[in-house]
Amino acid sequence: MRAPFCDMANAAPFIARARIVAWIVLLGCIAGIASRPAGEDPLWAVLILVSLLDVVVIIMLSWWIRSRLAAPAPPAKVVPERSLAFVAFAAVSLGTVDAFFFGQAVIAFFLCVTGALYYPLRAIQARKDRARLKLRLSKAAITSVAGFAALGVVAYGNVMARDRADSLIVAVERFQARHGRYPERLEEMVPEFAAEIPRAKYVVIADRFRYSRSGSRHSLMYVEMPPFGRRIYTFEDRKWTTLD
Repeated sequence: MRAPFCDMANAAPFIARARIVAWIVLLGCIAGIASRPAGEDPLWAVLILVSLLDVVVIIMLSWWIRSRLAAPAPPAKVVPERSLAFVAFAAVSLGTVDAFFFGQAVIAFFLCVTGALYYPLRAIQARKDRARLKLRLSKAAITSVAGFAALGVVAYGNVMARDRADSLIVAVERFQARHGRYPERLEEMVPEFAAEIPRAKYVVIADRFRYSRSGSRHSLMYVEMPPFGRRIYTFEDRKWTTLD
């Protein structure tokens, strides 16, 4: 006689709970990724890796539940696949929103995971159907390209923000050398020390530099990953720090 745990019906609740735990872990990783500056906090890279592994676990548990625990049933109608045009439009739209509206790279990250893991696994499941195999591989390619392109735009925006911040810092220091004080507002430097005050990067959320004074200390700030991931330069200390 088989042990009760080895019975598929008895194993079902354990597998279902494991999938719920995996989803909770994934949501926690997403929150951690969104709250840390990309590339600088070692924990950020760890959270990315854990998220990727967790997505694989969720996919495998879901496949196991569908293939092993489903009760025998009469053949059902084949659910039509989403068209390639629909998936391409959705992936490009989501990538564009992430790159130019939020600038967080969270949606882009999930597009990359979908294109690199989800659709290839579904393509393997459909390997006997050449038409469906080709369709799912095409979806994987388009989704991956949209995700990595959005990640590239977000990364480039942060590089551009840092370069523009460095130019503003030079202008503020020149202002201080000329007038013996730091400006009260960045606009005081126009046009003598800067032709204009540029945007930090081209996104809708948190696209501006913020210059502030606290007592005798002056700082310049921009946001890498809205709403957190703030990069702050303190003029008196002449160094960058990260908040959130």
